[in-house]
Formats: sequence, C-alpha cells, structure tokens
Amino acid sequence: MDFSRREWNGMLVLLLLVAGVWLYPMVCDALRRDSGEVAYESFITELEGEKKEASRPYDRETIREHSPTRSVAPTNLFSFDPNQASAAMFEKLGLNRGQIRNILHYRERGGHFAKKEDFQKLYTLSAADYTRLAPYIQIAKKENTSGSTSYSESNRQEEKGLPIVVALNEADSLSLLTLPGIGPVFAARILKYRDALGGFYALQQLMEVYGMDSVRFQQVLPHVVLGNPSLRSLAVNRLGIEELGKHPYIRYKRASVIVQYRKQHGAFSSLKDLADIRIFDAAYLQKIAPYLIFDL
Repeated sequence: MDFSRREWNGMLVLLLLVAGVWLYPMVCDALRRDSGEVAYESFITELEGEKKEASRPYDRETIREHSPTRSVAPTNLFSFDPNQASAAMFEKLGLNRGQIRNILHYRERGGHFAKKEDFQKLYTLSAADYTRLAPYIQIAKKENTSGSTSYSESNRQEEKGLPIVVALNEADSLSLLTLPGIGPVFAARILKYRDALGGFYALQQLMEVYGMDSVRFQQVLPHVVLGNPSLRSLAVNRLGIEELGKHPYIRYKRASVIVQYRKQHGAFSSLKDLADIRIFDAAYLQKIAPYLIFDL
C-alpha cells in the first residue's frame, strides 16, 4: 500500500507523540531523583558522616595529648594570693597545667578574686582542690590609689553591694559592656549571635558565642538573666532553604534536607514528624524545638 507524503508525515508525528507519552514518566522520575532525592540522600550521607566524626572516640594518643596533667597534692602547702601567685607557685600547690592556664587567662582578661570563695568559681577547679587550698588563700586588699590599676565599673558596683544583672534578650551593647570580661568585641558578638538565633532560651547558649570559653562564661554567669523569653519562630512548612539555612542550628545542609523531605512527604505537623528524618536525633530536636512552629 502506497502512502502519500502527507500520510507519512502524520504517522511520524503520531509515533513521536506515543514515544513522548511513554518516555515522559521516566524522564520526570530521573529529573526528580537528580534534583531532589539524590540531593536529599547526598546531604543525609554527608551529615551522618559529620556526626560520626564528631562522636568518634579519641585514641589513646589523642587522649594523652589533650588531657591535662592530674592534680598532685603537695606535701607542704603554703599561703598564696590567687591574684598574684605565679604559675610555678600554682604548680607547687598541686594544680595541673589546664587549671593554671585558666587562672592566668582569667587574670589576663581583667578577672580579680575579691574573696576566697571566688576562687572556686573557676570552671576547671574541682571541689576537692578548692577544699584543700581554701585555708591557704590570702587575698590582699587592692587599693585604688593613683598609679595602681583601678577597678572596673563592675568591681566597684559589686563592692557597693549593687550586683550587675543584665537581661540577655533585652540588652544593648552598653549594657553588655558592664559585664565582667566583656569588651566591645564580645558585646558585638553576643548581639550578633542573639539576632541570628532569634533570642536566647538558655544561659548556656552564651557558650556558643565565638571565642567564649569556660573562664569567661563563669565570670559572666552570675550577672546575667534571660529576660524577655520571646523567640523568633521559624515556620518549617513555609520557609525555603535560604531562610531556614540562616539559623545557626540548621544551616544550609540541614535546611536542604528539611525542604526536600517536606516536598516528598508533605508538611510537618509536629516535631515528631521531623524525628522521622534519620539524622535528627532527640538531642538535636530538643535544641531547635524552641524556634520552630508548624503552621501551614
């Protein structure tokens, strides 16, 4: 049977349409895997690797390298002023290298032991060490005469019985500068981190501020409260990767996982749904929970 050119063209178009209908689902599935599922699995694998690395136990050499020398109780104790004693004196008193480093670091940053009880506030000093050394602590009176180092404003207020209490969620930079051990740089870092988080829900979050160590944290802790507990909320069902990824507890990779999972499984109704993402353990979910809302 002979077909005209017009009939051949019509059959060719029909065959192309049939082939297109047949191939369309496979092409869409491949594109979906490339853009979504593959990216989701890639981020999941990458984040699981990071968690394993973070939780990997140190080997013996690493433990030996990073562990401070144990305190050794000396046979002969002697009186000392923690504001003036040298590293060698602290070593003779039985303190280890880590403890000595923290004491000197605390003093270098302007820290001052006003009474013997202040010595036990050091994060690395054990209760046993303090009990052993307390009877030998003798703190000299610090006179504020010309030529001597004057007290900071915080020390003067403490001496007058006026404790410094700053509400972290309401403070401005000037308020933060009244805290012991906090200068302009740290005040700016605290405000920047507070803004990124959307507010603090626990004082311990101060330890997450860049450069904050246990010595400075213990110095600040008695002088701060949370204040206004209102936190900026993240709508996990409406925000995209960019918006979610700006939060310090989420960042880009976790934001990508959340958004891809939401696309594949639908909106999250509660924190329990987020727990179905295998890299989000209970500790992490508890950490981010105060900032999440699940409205549609």
